[in-house]
Amino acid sequence: MAEVIDVGFEAKVTVQVTDKMIQQFAELSGDHNPIHLNDEYASKTRFGRRIAHGMIVGALISRALVDGIGQGGIYLAQNMKFVNPVFVDDTIVITIKITGLRKEKRHRHG
Repeated sequence: MAEVIDVGFEAKVTVQVTDKMIQQFAELSGDHNPIHLNDEYASKTRFGRRIAHGMIVGALISRALVDGIGQGGIYLAQNMKFVNPVFVDDTIVITIKITGLRKEKRHRHG
């Protein structure tokens, strides 16, 4: 039996941000900033090593929604503030919590 998703439901999704993800995101986005792609360049920055594109974490929120809640939902907005870098091979934990539902907007396929 499927779990009922309602207000208050929480899920945590753990993802490792890999070099492959960074390479693929650079190709997709066209963001080839050397802070993301060049070890030598990045070693001379305040971070000391390469960092992931911030929007990779933003994109992983979509993954967390599917992994944590299931398919079929759509989220309508996202606000982000980058306060710490994500380095190559860092593991991040995304916590999602249902704070409200609009059941009247439910779209059914059939």
